[in-house]
Amino acid sequence: MLTKRTAWIVFLGLVLIAPQAFAQPQQDPQKKPRKIKSEPDKAFDRWHEEVGPILTDDERRGWDKLRTNAEREQFIATFWRLRDPDPDTEENEYREAYFERFAYVNEHFASGIPGYKTDRGKIYLKYGKPDEVESHPSGGAYQMASYEGGGSTSTYPFERWWYRHIPNHTDIPFSIEKKTVILIDDVLYTGRTIRAALDALLDFGRPEKVELCVLIDRRYSRQLPIQADYTGKSIDSIISQKVKVFWDKKDGKEEVVLL
Repeated sequence: MLTKRTAWIVFLGLVLIAPQAFAQPQQDPQKKPRKIKSEPDKAFDRWHEEVGPILTDDERRGWDKLRTNAEREQFIATFWRLRDPDPDTEENEYREAYFERFAYVNEHFASGIPGYKTDRGKIYLKYGKPDEVESHPSGGAYQMASYEGGGSTSTYPFERWWYRHIPNHTDIPFSIEKKTVILIDDVLYTGRTIRAALDALLDFGRPEKVELCVLIDRRYSRQLPIQADYTGKSIDSIISQKVKVFWDKKDGKEEVVLL
């Protein structure tokens, strides 16, 4: 039979033990799952950095919103596809030309940092080789031209690059309203390039008439109802074949080759 003293000891023991018995076990803070934003692999970071000079503002914002590598891979595929001048061929000529320029700037413009990170490198990657280069490698006394305000000054070493044509940029310094416009292309294939040119023309007015002049017309390959008004030569070819046009001033010969 329990005495009063023994009963109190048992009761206090239950009071002390019970809270620990029924309390929820505490989770180790180190093992608690945390919400961590998925970081892109280094390969994606490197790609984003390498194509930085040709990314548009919208593309930069879109890239920052991507969360998975699958989304980034899809973004990259779309990025190059939109710049492909001839989507009907396996090669993406724009991408190949871009990375050729990338190799060139790293070889010729590196100066403590990789060439593609320099000012000249970024311009070269975006616009390609300049048509003319005015070089002042030593700096010093410089006579400013009239359009610069005239007079003389002292400068650091610098270069001035001149471009007669900016790729992927249409600049017509006058209105084409009620005028006759003749579009010229070397090879007419699916018709999509001409369709894009027609859309771009509308930004400069509504012409009275638009005509098309092509050197080579690849018949039976059209995907849009577009026909040339003036044709140098019509040829029959299959989809897997390519037409290469060589110009004397650019390639040192004038020749049309079916590959």
